[in-house]
Amino acid sequence: MMSVFLLFLYLQAGCKKTSPYTPVTFSDNEFVVNTELLIEKKPVFYKFAVKEREISFFIVKVNGEVLSFFNLCRACKGSGVAGYRGESEHIACKTCKIIIPYEGLHSGVGNCIPFTLEGRASDGTYVIKKESILKGIRHF
Repeated sequence: MMSVFLLFLYLQAGCKKTSPYTPVTFSDNEFVVNTELLIEKKPVFYKFAVKEREISFFIVKVNGEVLSFFNLCRACKGSGVAGYRGESEHIACKTCKIIIPYEGLHSGVGNCIPFTLEGRASDGTYVIKKESILKGIRHF
């Protein structure tokens, strides 16, 4: 009986879902990411809760340049299924089912264009002001 219980606990621990989002923490009203930890064309997704809503965004390095976008497109806005999924050479929109090469993120494809999140590179880091993230609440 004890072995069945232990097996149950082991299986429960292995079945826990992990969030694809990294929590956001601020230092002096800035969100700072070490760009050396970013892998080329592998987006990192973040989520920040505010006023009972969640703002999600991603940061990705493309050809050595770090870019940031809110995690939804113009067509997804209000759909309830908003967001992108990172793949090896492109990002895929969960709502539009459109694939966008990382190099084409700024222009998108058709109406599937991610909203840009303002950030800047500075001495091996990428910095996004809290104010810039909060402005994105209108999209969610």
